Amino acid sequence: MLRFVAVRLSLILVTLLVVSVTIFAVTEMLPGDAATRILGQYATEANLKYLREELELDCPAPVRYLDWIAGVAQGDFGNSLIQKRPIAEIVGHRLVPSIYLAVFAFLISVPTAVLIGIWAGVRPDSLGDRIASTIGTVGISLPEFVTGLFLMILLSATWPLLPATGTIPRGESPLTSLEILVLPTLTLTAVVFAYVMRMMRANVLEVMESPYVRTAILKGLPMRRVIFDT
Repeated sequence: MLRFVAVRLSLILVTLLVVSVTIFAVTEMLPGDAATRILGQYATEANLKYLREELELDCPAPVRYLDWIAGVAQGDFGNSLIQKRPIAEIVGHRLVPSIYLAVFAFLISVPTAVLIGIWAGVRPDSLGDRIASTIGTVGISLPEFVTGLFLMILLSATWPLLPATGTIPRGESPLTSLEILVLPTLTLTAVVFAYVMRMMRANVLEVMESPYVRTAILKGLPMRRVIFDT
């Protein structure tokens, strides 16, 4: 297990490194530079020279990239050119609500998907199984933004039960604005539920077809024990 986790983390780090190098290289190939875009109509030679020295744009590209990597390793992601604030502060402000969304979606979708997947797997081709399979297929087929848009139209426009958009005030806990988190949580829940339910159903069907389960059922063992003991 430790080796599996280590391999996965290594792959994530390599992927992030490749993506950062690619974005940096593409940005370098674009016409102009950050100083030109920041100054705009005030981009005189003197202003450009001063800003490029301040932003260290006069250094070679590999040196600037390595400096950025060194800063990231220390938790310094640089400053946003648009908001004039540290990027770590901007990401941190949005990270807490994202964690809450992930936790809420996990706590709702996984237990529900496991139970419905087991129920559908032990009753194949029943009406409930067909309904669950249809919901799972639709949930996997629809992109998240389509599911979110559909829920916004249904629960915010057609039936004004929840706010379609909203932001959590700076410095406040997401728990004080739960109504804002309901729609995105439902969107994430729908996607996770579809994947977990279909996977659970397939696994239960496979186990139910195994010889030892059939033998247990033929010997009169209660279905509840068959399901939860196997």
